[in-house]
Amino acid sequence: MANVRPFRALYYNPRKVRHLENVFVPPYDVISEEERKQFFKKSPYNFARIILGKTAKDGYETVRKHFQAWQAQKILIEDPKEHFYFWEQKFSCHLTRVTRARRTRGHWISRKGIVAAVALDDFYSGKIRPHEKTLEAPKADRLEILKVCQANLSPVFMMYEDPHLTLEKEILENCQKPLMVMRDSNGVWNKIWKIEKGSLSHRIQEVLASKNLYIIDGHHRFATALRYQKEGSPSQKNNSQKFILSVITNMSDPALVIYPIYRALPKLSHFKKESYLKSLEKFFHVKKKKNFVSLKRGQWGIFFHRDPYFYELTCKNKASVLSHLKGSRVVKELDVALLQNVIIPQNTLPQLEYIKGGERALKMVLKNLHRGKYEVVWLVCAPTVQQVKCVADHKEIMPPKSTFFYPKLLSGPLIRRLAAF
Repeated sequence: MANVRPFRALYYNPRKVRHLENVFVPPYDVISEEERKQFFKKSPYNFARIILGKTAKDGYETVRKHFQAWQAQKILIEDPKEHFYFWEQKFSCHLTRVTRARRTRGHWISRKGIVAAVALDDFYSGKIRPHEKTLEAPKADRLEILKVCQANLSPVFMMYEDPHLTLEKEILENCQKPLMVMRDSNGVWNKIWKIEKGSLSHRIQEVLASKNLYIIDGHHRFATALRYQKEGSPSQKNNSQKFILSVITNMSDPALVIYPIYRALPKLSHFKKESYLKSLEKFFHVKKKKNFVSLKRGQWGIFFHRDPYFYELTCKNKASVLSHLKGSRVVKELDVALLQNVIIPQNTLPQLEYIKGGERALKMVLKNLHRGKYEVVWLVCAPTVQQVKCVADHKEIMPPKSTFFYPKLLSGPLIRRLAAF
């Protein structure tokens, strides 16, 4: 079903840029203004100068000049041949979860993905399936970046289903010396190999041709590419604009981790804890506990400022709760949907801050709660990979801030220029 192709990757010249940790960055949408300034100081060739390089004086022209100059100076070089690539990210997992791989808290695991050019047209036939709503402002910004650079600068993250992990096993048997190795600021080891065996490239196309692909991160990048393809004049269009740089992982990979996203309400003088807890009793059992206990699915947690207790919520009658909600059942049944639409007071939604999860994030948000930054913190379990797939299969959209796939794919390791195949 999915049309995937090898491509000629543009990447940093190892003879001119030896310390990749100084140039690779996270995706543009998770970089704060302070982090952007820090990245700029790390290197004159830091990739933030491309994905977040717009200036007040020259706008996107500054981005174009940097990107063209780096290619002219051979800071960025292009592979002479088309290839698929294989990307491994090795990281320490901060979730307690048992899978077929018997993963435990703090254990190092490796997530793997095939880097390819994926046909945009597969979206219209339903072979590429999203689960997230996109916003106009980010798409407009990314469109201008795409126009001036004429390149896919950051990959879209996708998944497909194969419980036997067939391709991954075959590729790993042929991986030898990596093209690049680096450890990012979160301690994640990144290794990328070039797949040079022709028969293996054909095998990748053959296997993925029978699969649907699911966008799990990078919805705005994908939507921007669709718009660019549609809006371009016929004389400007070429075949490469019909594809987008993607990393495709197997949803059966035990290292495909989704962290929860917590909700925090900044201090509000009018928030009444006791009346709020009383209102929850209509639909939920509310247990007051001295110690925090890890949540299971179908449970939610609440911490309050100046309250040493942890409040655990479970549904009294889930069917009754769901009957009060609108929309598709596959969405309504998500723990994050009940949190967003039932548990959290609707008048507070505009003020919420979203904290992307894991144990470290939880410790930090609770520290800020005790310091008085927040009034309330709500905890929820992350959706499962199968739930994400189910929502996408039903052509539905998950609530805002539902998923945080960790680790993020870096921007900068592999770039795809929009040149004809």
